[in-house]
Amino acid sequence: MIQGDLISIIIPAYNVGKYIAACLYSLYAQTYQNFEIIVAYDEKSTDNTLEVLRSYAAKKENLIIDVGIDKGSGDARNRGFRLAKGDFILFVDGDDEVTTDYLSTMLSVFEQHPELNVVLCNYLRLNEDEVQEGFEKANASANAVTLIPRDEMLYKKLWHELSSAPWSYLIRREYLVKNNIVFPPYSHADDALFTYKLTVNSEHIGYCSKILYLFIQHDTSITHVLPDYWWRKYEPFARDMVAYFSEKDAAFAVDFERNVYRILAYMSARRLSYKDFLAEMNHFGVKKLSNMVHNDRFFVQCSAWCFNISKRLYWCMVRVMNSMINKFSPLTQR
Repeated sequence: MIQGDLISIIIPAYNVGKYIAACLYSLYAQTYQNFEIIVAYDEKSTDNTLEVLRSYAAKKENLIIDVGIDKGSGDARNRGFRLAKGDFILFVDGDDEVTTDYLSTMLSVFEQHPELNVVLCNYLRLNEDEVQEGFEKANASANAVTLIPRDEMLYKKLWHELSSAPWSYLIRREYLVKNNIVFPPYSHADDALFTYKLTVNSEHIGYCSKILYLFIQHDTSITHVLPDYWWRKYEPFARDMVAYFSEKDAAFAVDFERNVYRILAYMSARRLSYKDFLAEMNHFGVKKLSNMVHNDRFFVQCSAWCFNISKRLYWCMVRVMNSMINKFSPLTQR
């Protein structure tokens, strides 16, 4: 382990009063104790988040509460990063929890491979009533370390085989500064853009297969409240991704953009009436879907061919084959 290195843990906090105490408890239970916690509290919150934080801060010298107004979680994370003093940076969400070896296990990967700038850990997606079971699964999970080349990592992220959430990544602070990697100013998919930038600027990413993070979904989680026209909120992310990767990796930029339109078509067909589906395709100017150049999936290629033959056929196929989402969706779940 890299003894003595300070880890800055940054937590955006907006209306997480019900969960933030459990999150902090899991962080203070770490086997590695050289860390600071910076909570970027959004004063637009309407619950008791600040009261819970101040109660904790009265007992903990390494808990910093920074009060401000944010446009979203990315804005809050940037604010926390500006205050961070750590050699390593970590982002945690205030309504999630971590295992006791969350910090020590990822740090040990840096000790084994000091050339790395970024280490990624495994996680569990849970509902609120599954947390105890989640800890049991995490403690029993295998601990194996793999070095994933940049190009392979990009496509694993594109197919949702590995996490795009910032809480999975432990990052050298100097790496973020050197490459000017910050969160964009919008609140939808800002975390994905951030972690894609982490990936493309690294030759390898260290991946730890041990489950260290519990991603807990609540009734108010964004994945439960997506609007029908959700993609319009993600349009800035797609635009910025294509622009950024056009300079960094032009081939991947092409594949990413093609996959974006396939996701848009799939989700629109799944959620909208046929009339509204056509209107959404016209809104974004999607007349046909193209196959990716590298690492494409056969079943997704089939759905693109179907779209190009007949949009009505495609819409019907998506509605009928909804039970086979893992085969036909570009949003393949782990």
